[in-house]
Amino acid sequence: MYYFAKWNCRDQEGHSEPFECVIKGESKEVAISEIKAEFGTVEILELREISVEERIEREETELLRDVKREYLMRNYGDLSIREYCAFEKRMQTDKEMYYDVLVEYGRVLRLKRRLLRYIDKKTMTLDRFDKALAALCNAKTEEEFNSILEKARKGD
Repeated sequence: MYYFAKWNCRDQEGHSEPFECVIKGESKEVAISEIKAEFGTVEILELREISVEERIEREETELLRDVKREYLMRNYGDLSIREYCAFEKRMQTDKEMYYDVLVEYGRVLRLKRRLLRYIDKKTMTLDRFDKALAALCNAKTEEEFNSILEKARKGD
């Protein structure tokens, strides 16, 4: 069984913050015990069985949020919360912009797979990988693109 759980969790200063997630458990009691084991003393606000359709919808929403966040960070850098919310709102209403976000994300995934074929995974660090990927995404010419791939292959 899968359960949707929502609870309040108190931090060390006594502030309460709501959390929610999907938990797999044999029963509601097992789900509650898992929450308490991980988060300590909590106030359960809601606990109910959740359908596979609702679980899929929740995961799709999270994935799309991550896609949007990556797009904004890659194209606009470190934004203020206000600017980020404005762009996110614009993506919801401007379908062309949202389409561009999805297309660019697909392109970045293809570049990641290609880059992974060229590098030495034993020595390449995540930081260098991210920098090489960003450079590939920003390459203007085929020569520049191939040069970046070659540097990544050599470990530069």
